[in-house]
Amino acid sequence: MVAQRQELDQLDTSILQVLMLEPACNDYIDDHLDELMFKYVIPEIKIIAMGMNMPQGFIDGVKFVRTGRFTVKIINTWGTKDKPLALWFNYGTRDHGPKFADRLHWIDKTTGQHIYAKWVRGVPKTLAMERGIEQGMNKLKSNILTDMKDIVSQKVGI
Repeated sequence: MVAQRQELDQLDTSILQVLMLEPACNDYIDDHLDELMFKYVIPEIKIIAMGMNMPQGFIDGVKFVRTGRFTVKIINTWGTKDKPLALWFNYGTRDHGPKFADRLHWIDKTTGQHIYAKWVRGVPKTLAMERGIEQGMNKLKSNILTDMKDIVSQKVGI
């Protein structure tokens, strides 16, 4: 017995195209996630940080790491484990004094003078990373459809 194939009508073709649409969109996002992050999210964080007069080290430290097929972790690499400068500038610090010595001591980078203090004001909370991520993701969501429309439509045959 030989099975005969019928030609697909317009409705069948449309159903197949819709079924292929989700995997094609997922493939586009997976292939272009780095590019999309560099185009929309990272610049938005940097713009917000600049607008808040954050130090250049904070702005330059904004990066992302892919953690899965569709997931990224946005990080700031400014500072070290002992001196997490990005965390201090993002989440702020309390007013504080020395823990072990009589006074705090540092050298002013612009004047070269030695500065001693018993108490210093903390850094105010900015949440620049969170604000930038929120703005950048909103921008990404509003633009991703236009970015992938042509490529996905070609792949699906629409």
